[in-house]
Amino acid sequence: MNNLNRFDNKFLTVIADEIRELINKGYYDVSEKVERKNKSLKEVLILNRENYPIITEIKFSSPSLGEINRNLNNQKEILNKMELNGSSAISVLTQPLYFDGSLENLKIVRQNTELPILMKDIIIDEKQIEAGFNLGANVILLIETLFRDNYKKLEQLIKCAKKMGLEILLEVNNKEEFDKAITRDVDIIGINNRNLNTLELDMQTTNRILVEEFKIDKPIISESGILTSEDIKMIGKSGVNGFLVGTSIMKADNIEEKIKELTSVRK
Repeated sequence: MNNLNRFDNKFLTVIADEIRELINKGYYDVSEKVERKNKSLKEVLILNRENYPIITEIKFSSPSLGEINRNLNNQKEILNKMELNGSSAISVLTQPLYFDGSLENLKIVRQNTELPILMKDIIIDEKQIEAGFNLGANVILLIETLFRDNYKKLEQLIKCAKKMGLEILLEVNNKEEFDKAITRDVDIIGINNRNLNTLELDMQTTNRILVEEFKIDKPIISESGILTSEDIKMIGKSGVNGFLVGTSIMKADNIEEKIKELTSVRK
């Protein structure tokens, strides 16, 4: 496990600075373009009436766990197992720091699936969005708390993604962020059960934020810490439309059975 103390409860601040270095070094300068497939994650989340769509995530490491599964290293094989066993969309880590992600993984997944693809990264710059677009992503992730001191930049990134025709998943971790997020011109709200500054996990986060009745036109997903079908049932009562699951699937001895378990829960 990584030494989390060195982040001093400021993981997002630390990683955002390191991302800026990657941008300046040209990591996100992508001129290659793969064939685009216009798929809507928002529609998948809204139209599914029977069970909870599961966005399965291809990730090889995490800041809290370190390496997740050294036996899994073939992106095509992982993707095939996910797609054949009920995944509604694929999330691809493109962040090389702490997650062992890569832009190459995004390219490979796009070339081998018809499902909607989420580019999972710490996005702070338009260059990252352009890279995701060029490599075939349908959705990009933006994190509300990253821009609490610069909402003008958040709006710029939202406009950039919209101009390219990309859907936006805006991630929050508390009620204050949620209340702001639902007013923004984004497509999906993600509630992360993990605080990305402290990296602490609280599985009641989603239910706590959604305890009040509300009506919005944006689907909501729950993220992080989802291990079993019981977690799906517990959080599903809050009214979420779907779930993003990475670690528990990637750690599973049998990926196929784990996905079947998670997708078996009825609304």
